[in-house]
Amino acid sequence: MRQLAQLKSLSFGKGFNDAAVKALGALPELEMLSTNGMDVSDDGVRALTACRKLKTFSIFHPGKGFTGRGLAAFVDLPALERLTVAGSPEFADAGMEAVVALVQVKEFRTWHTGVTLEGVKKLRALKNLASLTLGQRLSDTPPVTLSDEAVTVLAECPSLESLAFQEARLTLPALTQLKKLPKLKRLTLDGIDIAESDIAALKQQLPKTEVRWTAPTEQSKQRIEALFKAAKQ
Repeated sequence: MRQLAQLKSLSFGKGFNDAAVKALGALPELEMLSTNGMDVSDDGVRALTACRKLKTFSIFHPGKGFTGRGLAAFVDLPALERLTVAGSPEFADAGMEAVVALVQVKEFRTWHTGVTLEGVKKLRALKNLASLTLGQRLSDTPPVTLSDEAVTVLAECPSLESLAFQEARLTLPALTQLKKLPKLKRLTLDGIDIAESDIAALKQQLPKTEVRWTAPTEQSKQRIEALFKAAKQ
């Protein structure tokens, strides 16, 4: 693959590990890399900085050797604009600490991780962040990732133009705080437990923002109920 000097986009599944990253070497024109089920450690991820033109990196369901700390090395990738980390309980607040060092990132997506409210608070350091997708941890027990408190925090990120929330119980008073965001154009509430009448009221509160809402599935609603009930105890 090192001979594919003009390769711009690459996807890997299971079997992609530290040895594979080393064998991959520096692909000079690579702009997009997506992995699902890779078994790369934080040290292995650091090696990807050899791909100097990388703009988009997505990592789904990585192995337990990845905590996200290795992403701090991506500060040396000035072209990196889009980052996704999903399906990793090991990716938690320490991983978020590494992410927020990447001030060049404009789009960040994360869900089904171990991130808590403290990790969400760190996102305020990403001054160029225009688009954020934040989803719930895949658990029936607290702490939660996405909650009213998290929404309040994100209302302090004035650079945001697009927000997407997944799998949570949110209230109208919390969501109304998003009117503080001067650039917000789109708000997607995917699987959010909230009354439809509150969505109508929210649209009135955010007249310049396109608001899209889908109710949670029955299975998702049961998980949300269990998670937020436990969080109150």
